[in-house]
Amino acid sequence: MEPFADSTYFKENEFIAPAGTSDDKLDRNLARASRTVRAEIAGIDDRIARKELDPDTVADVVCEIVESALASGNGPGLESVQQGAGPFQKTLKFANPRGDMFLTAKHRRMLTAKKARRAFTVQVKGPGDVR
Repeated sequence: MEPFADSTYFKENEFIAPAGTSDDKLDRNLARASRTVRAEIAGIDDRIARKELDPDTVADVVCEIVESALASGNGPGLESVQQGAGPFQKTLKFANPRGDMFLTAKHRRMLTAKKARRAFTVQVKGPGDVR
């Protein structure tokens, strides 16, 4: 199956890759992220074909996944930093140290069907209560 985005789309829409990242590497990662989206979101290709989901939305999600994965492997990508002075301690916690590709809650909301919401009331007194 075709990836949802390619390196041209990635660059035209101003997603950021580390300096020196080749188009070939971008395309491989975009294909990998597309497989991840297909594995996580059932029937996504059918929803695009039925025009229930904008293909550009899916492409944007795939590009965000790749942007995040590539940034964590080549930059700080730090979740937290702790430093000390006494016994000279320093701790760095990386947000995504291996550059894993995953969907965030935001991505899932963007890609899944919207469920109808309903309001309801709950009767808190019994049927025989008269107050």
